[in-house]
Amino acid sequence: MSDIKHDSISDRDADLPLFQIGQRVRLKRDVRNDGTYAFVPIGEYLAYAGEEGYVRHMGSFLQVIRVYDVDFIESGRLIGCREDEIESAETLDDEVASELAYLKAHREKKAQS
Repeated sequence: MSDIKHDSISDRDADLPLFQIGQRVRLKRDVRNDGTYAFVPIGEYLAYAGEEGYVRHMGSFLQVIRVYDVDFIESGRLIGCREDEIESAETLDDEVASELAYLKAHREKKAQS
């Protein structure tokens, strides 16, 4: 269907994922079937902007594009979304930054004693 717009698939996603498994996310725009969702006609809307779901799995397409399987509980659909299609619907603590801050403080305390 010619009116379905796709982002360039040549863009490489960031090295670190933006979202975590189990994180609640929200769609930034409507998502239509591009032919990868079975038993739904190409071009039909699968989910609408503002719908919330949970990241269930993280995978990749062509080893450069991160795809998040998002479980939209209200509609009962599991839809693959790219990072630019979703945003966080909750504030999460950056576990890596927290751990690094803890280690730094621990080492400084140990060096002082």
